[in-house]
Amino acid sequence: MPGVLHTILFNTNLDEAGVRVQQQLGQIPGVRGFTFGQAVEPGARYRYLLQVHFADQGAISRYREHPLHQDFASQVFRPVAVDRLTTDFILP
Repeated sequence: MPGVLHTILFNTNLDEAGVRVQQQLGQIPGVRGFTFGQAVEPGARYRYLLQVHFADQGAISRYREHPLHQDFASQVFRPVAVDRLTTDFILP
């Protein structure tokens, strides 16, 4: 079964939250890992990247509904990353 990348582009540096992402969200079943990145161009529309690597498509809904994700999203991420773009990609 192919994996899935949950990709978020945003404009707030989450250096401190990056540790919490891995420690907290990494516990959610179906999460395989994370990728963090920063745009090469300083004037890029979105400056930061977070990708959550899922085992399969079913993991997306389990992740979104999981209390650890709900807490992180509402308390940490969404308040500081108001300007964001999110898309899920199936990996071959």
